[in-house]
Amino acid sequence: MSSLKHLPKSLPKVNPNFELEPTKGDLTGHEYKGDFECKISNLRIQGQIDKYFKFLNGGMDATLDNHILKLHKMAAYCKFTLVQCPEWFEESDYGLDLYDFNILEAVYDKIIEKEEEWLSGVWGKKEESEEKDNG
Repeated sequence: MSSLKHLPKSLPKVNPNFELEPTKGDLTGHEYKGDFECKISNLRIQGQIDKYFKFLNGGMDATLDNHILKLHKMAAYCKFTLVQCPEWFEESDYGLDLYDFNILEAVYDKIIEKEEEWLSGVWGKKEESEEKDNG
């Protein structure tokens, strides 16, 4: 149980903000940018993400191309974790109607980065927890 002593008494901010720096779409060459606010996915959100992912796959998970599965996972994640986003992203059905896969991927990667930072704030960095376990 001593390995849990390093845990903080309160949770870090659960609605972090991030900015998509101007990023050029691989296919269209259009430049996208904007400010986003996401929420760290809790159990309910994780369930919603999975249900929507399955809906997008239409029961064909085993036959869909891995690229399409990744597209569906990222769009589902964005749909249920983004609290605020630029109008262009919301109107694109959280990336599904974009032509530039790299833009959806960039937004998704930022959300995952924020979740990893949050988890690090909850559990501490790996090096910190190892030091405390050894000390």
